[in-house]
Amino acid sequence: MYSNNFIIDAFTTMQNSRSEEEGWTSIHGILQQIGASHLVAGKATKADQSILWMRTSMKDSWMEEYLDRQYYTADTIIMNGIDRSAAINIVCGDMLVPNENQNALERQLNLGLKGAGYGELHAKSFTTDDCLSTKFSTICFEDHKDILDSINQVHVGQVQSLMSIFLGENISSQSPGLVKLGAHALSGRERDVLAYLSQGMMTAQIAEKLGLADVTVNKHFNSARKRLGAATREQALAIAMAAGVISL
Repeated sequence: MYSNNFIIDAFTTMQNSRSEEEGWTSIHGILQQIGASHLVAGKATKADQSILWMRTSMKDSWMEEYLDRQYYTADTIIMNGIDRSAAINIVCGDMLVPNENQNALERQLNLGLKGAGYGELHAKSFTTDDCLSTKFSTICFEDHKDILDSINQVHVGQVQSLMSIFLGENISSQSPGLVKLGAHALSGRERDVLAYLSQGMMTAQIAEKLGLADVTVNKHFNSARKRLGAATREQALAIAMAAGVISL
């Protein structure tokens, strides 16, 4: 059980971490004190809802499923937090009966979390200083047993704030828990232009189809190419298709 000085101690521990690895371990020690098991933190753009980076300690098997099935496109934690700061609590496995406000992929995501051994997620998003993107941090609990009565909600929110600060600094390819997003980080428009390219359309045709200017279509091609480290738009398409993000 944590003390009244819990959040001060947590902040001090994180601030005194001498490396990213030590900080990553420290955060998990803090999570254990509030009964949590895993975390997810990330950053997404507001303009095109693309994920800039994501770090997590959730099970590898679950994250593979999450990316392969493109659950991030229906992830309430990310999508609801894109345009504003928000707090969301999700009970895993509570979407057994469909309703008009839930799509099929959202239900699969919720039930998949339950199947992976998660009981409840507490998520919070934070608009960045430039207002162009949103950070999100999620604390994962394995059990859902009167959890709202057994933990200090204020402390949970404070830990999420700490996570958004300390896990978002100096992101590199060596950062602990970094998810290799690859083609899964493409924005909706980047996927659109690549999908039409896969159908043999030229820039002018794609522009007409999407109601965009030619220069805007080229901009999306260039950003997709850079995001995927591709030399050409054709190579970007090949990478996206190999990842299953674009299909013929």
